[in-house]
Amino acid sequence: MPTNSLKATITGELRALRKLPGQLDESKLTRARAILMAFGGADPSVALKRLVDLAQEQSGDREIEAAMASLGWGTSRETSLDRLVEFSEIHYVDPRTVRRWSDAGIQKLALLILGKTPWTQPRARLVVVVVGDEVRVGLDLRIPPRLRMGTPSLRVGGEVVEVFSPEIERSDQDQRLRTQLETLGKTTLLPLRLRLSWSGEKIPIYEAVTRGDPDIYFNARHVFTGLAVTVSRWSPR
Repeated sequence: MPTNSLKATITGELRALRKLPGQLDESKLTRARAILMAFGGADPSVALKRLVDLAQEQSGDREIEAAMASLGWGTSRETSLDRLVEFSEIHYVDPRTVRRWSDAGIQKLALLILGKTPWTQPRARLVVVVVGDEVRVGLDLRIPPRLRMGTPSLRVGGEVVEVFSPEIERSDQDQRLRTQLETLGKTTLLPLRLRLSWSGEKIPIYEAVTRGDPDIYFNARHVFTGLAVTVSRWSPR
């Protein structure tokens, strides 16, 4: 979707949310498909947290504050007009001024949502190397700024093994986190099945990097929101 068209879509969604009665919540965001795609990977609870975080990062911008209030965040009034009146009373201006602030704030929010960071997905690379009789495994993670991501879960033969501890901290900078290759299996016990999953604000992009002798066979595939890799030996037919 071209950038201008996407900006218009997001702006339209924010204006439509402003018209809805009640506070801004997860159920409202289910109607904003582009915002869900940008922030929550179709999870409205994540999208709401991310949208609020984005607005709070612009703390002190009265136009964005007015936009969020008109959407129903941080106010007690039911209708859009009543929310504008409430915000105007707090800031000692007339509701028409707050409406102009809200219109400008919605434009700013749309540009922020459209910005590079919210649309960048985290990346998880599962490295599987066979050396001698050992199957060694490592992780290489890339996390965009201000994304909340949990601790990856890696199962080896159905058993969970620890790969990162403690949990990954949210940061204002790009993060790249890598583990050392660890021996998690033996070639005498092939086939070996690995499954990586990683939950958080965004669904990650998975990649498998494999290396071994010519008689070692790697089968990597996406399974639901995770990555599965099977290590086995070629067997003649």
